[in-house]
Amino acid sequence: DAAPLAIRQLVAARVPILAGTDVPATGTTYGASLHKELEHLVDAGLTPTAALAAATSATARAFRMTDRGRVKTGMRADLLLVDGDPTKQIRDTSKIVAIWKRGVRVQRAS
Repeated sequence: DAAPLAIRQLVAARVPILAGTDVPATGTTYGASLHKELEHLVDAGLTPTAALAAATSATARAFRMTDRGRVKTGMRADLLLVDGDPTKQIRDTSKIVAIWKRGVRVQRAS
């Protein structure tokens, strides 16, 4: 498969890897499809931590969004609480327990 090779080459060339979903592309759902994209990045050779950074701090840095991308006082505070450790098993990102948007806990749709 060419995708894992391309990802390895980009990483070796120190090109920032960014994660996100292109909605409304066929077969994608805003937000939810990102979990699968993270899995693909890990399958292509990124560590789970690097894949998480691709969806958070690396993307914020690339788009110069200084108020998000990290957990830190004064930041935007869009957070997921998950059951598990996505730095060890990236699929744990989909085991969502709670969501905070701009620092306020929100209810998930059933």
